[in-house]
Amino acid sequence: MALFNREAELVDLRAELEAFSQEYEARIRCREAELEAVKAQIEAGNAMIQAHRARHVHRPSWQAGSGYVPVEEQYRQARQARPKPDFASSTTSPAEWVPPEEGGEAVDEGEIKRLYRELCRRFHPDLTQDEQERQYRTARMAAINVAYAERDLAALQAIAAEPDRPASDLGGWQLDALRDRLRQIERRMAAVEWEFQSLVQSELMQLQVEVKLARQRGHDLLAEMAAEIAGQLAHKRAELDLVTAQLRQLGLADG
Repeated sequence: MALFNREAELVDLRAELEAFSQEYEARIRCREAELEAVKAQIEAGNAMIQAHRARHVHRPSWQAGSGYVPVEEQYRQARQARPKPDFASSTTSPAEWVPPEEGGEAVDEGEIKRLYRELCRRFHPDLTQDEQERQYRTARMAAINVAYAERDLAALQAIAAEPDRPASDLGGWQLDALRDRLRQIERRMAAVEWEFQSLVQSELMQLQVEVKLARQRGHDLLAEMAAEIAGQLAHKRAELDLVTAQLRQLGLADG
């Protein structure tokens, strides 16, 4: 039952992250890709300009009145001439999210309580009149109580995989079959838990948590991120226009 529940939780988590990933792709990643493409064009243009300067170092500089103004100077002048935005009237503020402390592991309190109740119903000593089975159940209940007190979900899950009665009551072939099945369950449980924890600790999940917390405070964090990228993109496009103009002035680009 514990494995079934964990697999169901994993399926739900996958679906949730996939939906968020598609939303993030549509609203953010496409803009980030466009921004990176513009940055690459700027870098390539500046490299061409630097190479041209290296080949023509004997020519007069722009300070000598040759009409040649480096793109860095053009861009600096354009930035100084541009009016500064008024942030005083802005109501937008970044989302306040405090990430979880590193090294901490989340405790699934609901699953621990559910499994504890299930094990109590299965292993309570009063459910049998056989003395050997009562001793077996008493030992199991002691282990269950210790695991519950320590909030050890893995220990409770291991106990859940044990038989309800002593192994001596079972035939040899049945015991071997149960052991094989237990090993299969343990391997599958370990694989499911590993994937679940990997998704929980992924950057995508952390971002989704930030988005949810921001939404609770009335903010659309993805919209704010998209607006910030749009501002950077406009900034870089203006820089690219200056680089392109410089390349044309130097005869390194088509007019």
